[in-house]
Amino acid sequence: MQRPLSGLGIEYRVVSLYSRDRSQREAKLRFDVGQGTQDLGFRSEVDVLFTAVASAEVVLRVRDERDEPTTASFVFASRRSAEWCLKGVDVCWSQKKRFIAAGEMKDAEAAYEHARAAYRRIVAESE
Repeated sequence: MQRPLSGLGIEYRVVSLYSRDRSQREAKLRFDVGQGTQDLGFRSEVDVLFTAVASAEVVLRVRDERDEPTTASFVFASRRSAEWCLKGVDVCWSQKKRFIAAGEMKDAEAAYEHARAAYRRIVAESE
């Protein structure tokens, strides 16, 4: 969001509100419109009432290579963000490969290809 106002007579901003609890919730938004506006007083606040809907339960059973329970980190990504990441890996490789030592090139290529494959899989699964 841009900090300075554009000077238009009216401006809009989209605000996303989230709550970990479902049901009706209330949020208080406060606005600071700069110096010289102290006379606004309590008019710089607004209470917003919204309904938070239930989320979907997702069960993940994470196992290591010995089929034992373990911990993990997950990223849930959209197709568009996966395509952006895939492009980023390609750009990174094109910029970095000339600095990689010959003896490390094979491992570096494998690492970058592993990242590409992961993002390609996300793209394919989201079609």
